[in-house]
Amino acid sequence: MDTFCLIVNKILTIENNIFFTYYDGVGIDPLFKVLFKFGFQKMNNENIPIHKQKFLFLKEIMNNFIIKGHREEEVLNYFNKIQKTYHSLNRFAFIYKFKKAKLIVNTDMGLNEIEEKNKNVICIYQENAKYLFKIYDLLKIINMSLIHSQNFFADPLCIKNPYNNLPFGKNILYYIIYFLTEKNTIGINIKYTELFFKFYHCQFNLTDFLNKYEYLLREKTITNNIKNLINNDAYENIMVMINEFNNNKPEKNTISIDENFPKDILVKIFSPYLNIYWNSKYLLVSTLKYKAFYELKTKLIQFQKFNPLFGRIKILYKKKICRDGKIRTFKIKDGVNDTHINFNEYNNDQFFNDHLSYKYIHFSSDDDDESYDDDESYDDDGDSNYDEVD
Repeated sequence: MDTFCLIVNKILTIENNIFFTYYDGVGIDPLFKVLFKFGFQKMNNENIPIHKQKFLFLKEIMNNFIIKGHREEEVLNYFNKIQKTYHSLNRFAFIYKFKKAKLIVNTDMGLNEIEEKNKNVICIYQENAKYLFKIYDLLKIINMSLIHSQNFFADPLCIKNPYNNLPFGKNILYYIIYFLTEKNTIGINIKYTELFFKFYHCQFNLTDFLNKYEYLLREKTITNNIKNLINNDAYENIMVMINEFNNNKPEKNTISIDENFPKDILVKIFSPYLNIYWNSKYLLVSTLKYKAFYELKTKLIQFQKFNPLFGRIKILYKKKICRDGKIRTFKIKDGVNDTHINFNEYNNDQFFNDHLSYKYIHFSSDDDDESYDDDESYDDDGDSNYDEVD
């Protein structure tokens, strides 16, 4: 605040003569000298940030009966000039400290040396020190903080510098946005920028961000947890999903997995299905939750129909003529039946016409989403009923 008051004194030349003085050949009304001098002295409070004190003062002076309705424009001109000088000095001080600051980190997260001039590298200035990050690494750090959760309940964390464990100030967060939108010319993977830009649109307010996008954080958390599941945990969850699908079904329509079927193969094949399964259980938006339930049901029905014997162990034999002249059958090895439908298989005979109309699919909460029994709303191909609208 002392710096700001000093600038006020210099611009309005208050200290020379409070009633009779000139600045750059232009007369300054003594009224403004009095208002600015004693107004800032009155507002000088160490408990109030300077950016608030300045505008509290401006509000008070603009409501002064002498100024209001008569000389507001003159007050704003002086105030803008003071502000411009103050910000110029701040900028100069920042540039000086930035150039003198010590470079603490000049490697990426893989400990590969990086240079500030690289277009993919961002320099973060914090606590009088400089840290270099590959923008992709920094976005992953940001994303992991925002999708942090406890048992699927969103619990976003403040974004911290991993090298000193100090939270990034809002000035740094805004600079990262500036770097992404103005300085960076390479394509950034959208999965690491989507949440950060939504956080930016909430003015980096964690409370507003959580209240507005909790449904989205839940969705991202599910995807992230699937990715980080170890094989044993993933296998157990997949078996729960398959058992629910098999519930109350005739044996010929079930997916039967032999206990000796390789876990790693099963996890690799069914991980995408597990993502939909968890969406059907834990998403917050009802429509998306029911949609995931029907999508999973459809895909598992198609999976089972494509290869009803999937998951079985098959024993391979070979016939061989023995020394005694007899033909005997010998077991060579155990094989697995892992032939399956492609999860992302896309069949659309109406590809060249599906931009002309849409199909409105009805998802209902009346169905028990704990069961995968055949439903009347599904035909033999597992498609749900819909209305077509031109």
